[in-house]
Amino acid sequence: MFSDVPHPSNMKAKTIQVVWHGKEPVYSLDFHPTSGLLATAGADKEVKTWRVANDETGYPTVEHVDSLVGHSKTVNCVRFSPDGQTIASAADGGELMLWVATSPDEVSGKVAGNLVSDEEASAGYRRHAVLRGHVDDVMDVAWSGDGSALISGSIDNQSIVWNPEGAGKLQRKFDSHKHFVQGVAWDPHCQYFLTISADRMCKVHALKPKKQSNKQKAKAKAAEEAGAVEAAGAEKEKEKEMGSEGTATTAAATATTLSPAAAAAKKTTLERINEFFCADSISKRVAGSASGDTKRVHLFHDETLPSFFRRLSWSPDGSFVVIPSGVYREDVESPEMHTAYMYARGKWTSPIAHVPGQTKPVVAVRFCPVVFERSDDGGARDGPFENLPYTMVYAVATLDSVVIYDTASSLPLAAFCQLHYDSISDLAWSKDGKFLAVSSRDCFCSIISFEDGDLGKPADVETLPQVVQDVVRPPAVAPIKAAGKSAAMAATAATAPLNVASNENADGNQPRQEAVVKRRKIVPTPVGDTATTPGKDAIGEAAHVASAPAPPVSSTMTGTGPKDASKKKRITPQPVSKPATLDLASGGIASMAALMGQAEADK
Repeated sequence: MFSDVPHPSNMKAKTIQVVWHGKEPVYSLDFHPTSGLLATAGADKEVKTWRVANDETGYPTVEHVDSLVGHSKTVNCVRFSPDGQTIASAADGGELMLWVATSPDEVSGKVAGNLVSDEEASAGYRRHAVLRGHVDDVMDVAWSGDGSALISGSIDNQSIVWNPEGAGKLQRKFDSHKHFVQGVAWDPHCQYFLTISADRMCKVHALKPKKQSNKQKAKAKAAEEAGAVEAAGAEKEKEKEMGSEGTATTAAATATTLSPAAAAAKKTTLERINEFFCADSISKRVAGSASGDTKRVHLFHDETLPSFFRRLSWSPDGSFVVIPSGVYREDVESPEMHTAYMYARGKWTSPIAHVPGQTKPVVAVRFCPVVFERSDDGGARDGPFENLPYTMVYAVATLDSVVIYDTASSLPLAAFCQLHYDSISDLAWSKDGKFLAVSSRDCFCSIISFEDGDLGKPADVETLPQVVQDVVRPPAVAPIKAAGKSAAMAATAATAPLNVASNENADGNQPRQEAVVKRRKIVPTPVGDTATTPGKDAIGEAAHVASAPAPPVSSTMTGTGPKDASKKKRITPQPVSKPATLDLASGGIASMAALMGQAEADK
């Protein structure tokens, strides 16, 4: 299915022993797209920002920067806008707030209005707007690729698209689900957005195709062909100058996707929000049986999933999406296995692949924003990603582990287990792919750091197809300038090494010792080694920290042994010789341009 490309394993993981949100669970986190600032949200009703760096031993550590106070209930999700100038935070009780970056010239009362206190005015972000529309807990939010719109999902069974400009305005409601909406994700190219719910359905919303006469279709086709020829010629000249080959075909196909005329006339996502409709519903697949009969089986967990969240994620180039909370059966009689499903862009009939071998339900997926060079050292690719001229990396979080994959191999790059005592809630990658942050209900966050080459060699953005460059190129935004005490903290963090041994808070005080549990350093084991690790009994129960290395996640693991609330029992994983995979007879993902071609042509 894929080539098995080896990678070096210099990754280091550490659960940071600081008081993140008091003794309260941490439900979400996100990295600033340009400055690397980390934002976290938790049950203490606050959003906090942190500086992340490596200490002298190479392990990650953090420095507290700001606390954004304004919510009256638990904060479930926090997300930076694509330009990093706005933070969206979602909380219980339907609370949804926007925070905008401050500047040194801003002082309390000058531009803050009546929403901002003196303390908030000195922080790096100030409260800008309160968005009112949901009547119950908001579980997830996502920004459109152009930053013009924000979507939120709530347990009131609705998803709402907002206009974040000005005071914030409810733009449109979508009520296609019959149960809690626990995950939302926007296509980087703003042609789709997906919502997933406890009703075991993932809804695909797409732009309505415009009706065209035969004359209009012929004219548009001729213009696209002319643009393709012109782009192919320009790409060939570029290849001659760079001494490279093999990308002309992709570039020519890409030109049919976004012609100059189409790009010039392109509207923002918010301007086109009324053109979106529920185009498809992902819910079931056909499974066979020993008797030869077939039956439609569910693809996703129901409301008994032991997590509040189902955080799905699009690939950086928008070619496919990975959906968590999946269940897979080899056939009708087989037991359910936990997985995450991959769907190609615009191909919603059936998944192209799934991520097997998970011992607990998958609750979150997050793609690394960096696109890496394609490496064919392990052999030619014959799976669903054979046509991709580059490699992408993504992390899959189950309730108790984090597994990192790339599109070049069926085996994981690394598996991190026993990082936390309670369930994992969210994932976030830094802008350069050097850090992967993990939040948990056990009141702590872990950070995994990567050295050069651990995930591959970053691709030169200029060599990528133009349609990919448009979404993976970092936004041209200056780093956030903090005012007041935040500026002093930022300057201190930039000039002085972080002191991990002291384990101090930003105010210099020692945290309460009962909130800190001593933990060992986790060193990932290469996935090729044969090893086992004890499992956890259930979400919310404390697990034993053992010295056994992490298991090879490429194998499906099943646990045996009864649960006993009074006496915890170890569950011994039993590796299966061959991981389960879906039928890939469809031939795999087509080129990025081919996947987008029809949707763009319909505009």
